[in-house]
Amino acid sequence: MDSVVASEAIDPGSTPGIRTISRSQIQKRGEEPKRSLVMEPAPNSAKSWWSRFLSAVGAFAFVFGAVDPLEGSVVILGGSVLLLAGEILRVGERRRLALWTSVFVLTAVGVAMMFFLSSLGGLGGDRGKSWWWGLLILPYPAGWLLGVGALVARGVRRVRSR
Repeated sequence: MDSVVASEAIDPGSTPGIRTISRSQIQKRGEEPKRSLVMEPAPNSAKSWWSRFLSAVGAFAFVFGAVDPLEGSVVILGGSVLLLAGEILRVGERRRLALWTSVFVLTAVGVAMMFFLSSLGGLGGDRGKSWWWGLLILPYPAGWLLGVGALVARGVRRVRSR
């Protein structure tokens, strides 16, 4: 792609609501191009607002659902869905989209297994299920930790860019 996000007028040949500027225009002005050469929604577009809103609500649900990991698992799963939806609307890098898709899939599989094992009576004791069945729940905390790490990295990037 030969365009990067910049605060210039909207390019008539580009997608509506996305501001772009060519590499040559940046080099003529003596500025360093951004690290990512991916088009993102313009900061004031409705798509960008929804992306930020869904990401903020999803991050809140994702983090504060962990207060009670069993009962909050549905809240955490909903938060991961909202974070994924926000990333889809952001039209960002495929790598970030793959990250949030992985977070959602890991969380969903882990929560589903947790509910499945709970429906069978749980683990250990006289229920007949070995504690090793608990390994099926591991995608849930793995997805949560991956998501929290991504949220922390996003926050650090924002603080450093200001």
